[in-house]
Amino acid sequence: MKHTPAPWITDTGTDGAVIYKLDEATIATVPMDLLCHEANARLIAAAPELLEALEHLVKITYDYGDTRDRNSPVHDALKQASDAITKATLSTVTN
Repeated sequence: MKHTPAPWITDTGTDGAVIYKLDEATIATVPMDLLCHEANARLIAAAPELLEALEHLVKITYDYGDTRDRNSPVHDALKQASDAITKATLSTVTN
């Protein structure tokens, strides 16, 4: 794991929102001028738990589900989830 482990905490002030881990440095700041800065900060703070949950869900689905049918909506959802995990865990992300 290369990211700061959860839990991440948000704190909103007059300058914007700060995402941090207790007893560690600031992880990110979301300036006040960004629309919906509190919602962005909450999403950023939830990222480690979201990643962990998505990884667990994909693993369980592959372990216990039938993923052979490429026409299944489950197959499409697993592809989307796997792509998101890859994007979150690559050291260099390109769009």
